[in-house]
Amino acid sequence: MTLNKETGNKHNSWLYSVIAVCAAVVLLHASSFIGCMNQGDFPRAVGGFLTAPLDSIALPSVLPFGYVWPFLESIPLPALKDGSSVVWFWLMAQLQRVYSPYFDIFTMALVAKVYWLTLLHLIARRLTLILNWGELGQLAIFGGISVACFAAHNVALLNTFYTEYAFFLSAPLLLLAATSTCFQKRRLWYATVALLAGGAKVQFFYVPTLLLFCLVISDLLEKRQIDKGLTTILGLIQIACLIPFGANQFTQINRYHATYLGSYMVLSDSELARLGLDKRRQQCVGIDAHGNQLASPSATHYTSGFEHCYKLDQQKLADVLMPYILFPDVALRLWKNALAPHFTVQYFHVSKELPLTVPTNGRSYGAGQWLVEVTALRDRWISRNILLLIVASGLVLPFLYPRRIPHPLRVPSLFLSLFMLTQVLICILGEGVRDLSRHLSAAQFGLDLLLVVCALQIVQLSRRWRPTEVSAHVASSP
Repeated sequence: MTLNKETGNKHNSWLYSVIAVCAAVVLLHASSFIGCMNQGDFPRAVGGFLTAPLDSIALPSVLPFGYVWPFLESIPLPALKDGSSVVWFWLMAQLQRVYSPYFDIFTMALVAKVYWLTLLHLIARRLTLILNWGELGQLAIFGGISVACFAAHNVALLNTFYTEYAFFLSAPLLLLAATSTCFQKRRLWYATVALLAGGAKVQFFYVPTLLLFCLVISDLLEKRQIDKGLTTILGLIQIACLIPFGANQFTQINRYHATYLGSYMVLSDSELARLGLDKRRQQCVGIDAHGNQLASPSATHYTSGFEHCYKLDQQKLADVLMPYILFPDVALRLWKNALAPHFTVQYFHVSKELPLTVPTNGRSYGAGQWLVEVTALRDRWISRNILLLIVASGLVLPFLYPRRIPHPLRVPSLFLSLFMLTQVLICILGEGVRDLSRHLSAAQFGLDLLLVVCALQIVQLSRRWRPTEVSAHVASSP
């Protein structure tokens, strides 16, 4: 009996390994057809060690690709204010410089994809043990989370120099941290997530505090002692994540867009007058710093406007906050008007005529077409219909069933739900509706991971399940 059981387990293990490796190869091949346009933002992150890209593929209505970049003669160390994403780009530049005079963005993407697949395998294996599932369960978890990560809208951004990059690397690490059975390793992983994600760009500055909040809530639900050591570590990381605020060279342009392409767009003329805007400034509402005009927060097509608007005055932080103080429903108005057209995974730059996700060969998605279809289905069903249901499930289920939903699902569920909601508000407050769809890309990735976590929670609640010894060990205090 024992021999047959062991033989069956080995057979299942080999079956999982073979299928998982085949799936990984398919995903790597299919995703190689998915690219992302360089819309002129990349030099912001890598201008310190790369020159202008060499390659150029002419496509209608979009700017050239930027996949092959020559190195500068010297590659200086990134500054602390540059953020964790720039550190990643710098490390990849140092690696490629060893064997080539050019930086190939596809090579960096391949490294990130292999890292993803390795991480997702470890997560699937640990969740299988904690949830007391079999090899088929492990395969289902690995397959589900892999498809979520490799959907075209997510994997395309690995071929970029957008500073959201470090968040895309660190978000799955949250699941690994939550499933770790070693207390010290769990501390290390949580600290790594906070540092990489919170330090990626100013937009994510609050991630360490949000993560700490979710961990404390989880501890309180389980009636166990709060980890003071991890609290201290996350507090120090939070302080470090505030450093880029003092060195953000785009503060003024962000404040301009936060008002003239944000809160001002949902205010009446009389309300704008209360804020002190004269007729000349009121005419600039809806016009970005480059002279592109947007008719309303729900519009996704720009026309030519005045180019002098950005130079009219210098926006202060008080100017950004005042509309929300005088008119408390401004955030709700923006949410109502802007969310539907801009909360999409069909990312675009400024206008829908400038899509970000494109075929890497400039012609066809080829073997990657099915990943594009996954993105289309995701947009049709998740973004449009059950967005709030998923977020509500992520927030409510851990409180309704604290004993049946273990720490490895509870913390990611709370964090990803709150992250998604807060990102919508922070993006609108930070730069209005300009480039809002791409600015929400991290929130969309978090939503994809949350969808998997919620599915696992629902499956667990439908089973007659008790925490295994492994699950109890994950939740235990030192």
